[in-house]
Amino acid sequence: MSDIESVLTCPHCGFQMLEEITTQFCQLEYECEACHKMIETPPGECCVYCVYGSVRCASSNHSDSSSAS
Repeated sequence: MSDIESVLTCPHCGFQMLEEITTQFCQLEYECEACHKMIETPPGECCVYCVYGSVRCASSNHSDSSSAS
């Protein structure tokens, strides 16, 4: 499977990073490249990309409203 690109925005400092989202697992934590604080997935959410990214991860896209008209 190929990777998907998403712009991840740090909730601590606002820095934006273009990252590849792997389609093989959910990224629960990510260290910001600018402020070096950990970006963590809030309880009940899939991953950091679904909350702080410009593109949701593939595991949540299938149940997302984009498939509904």
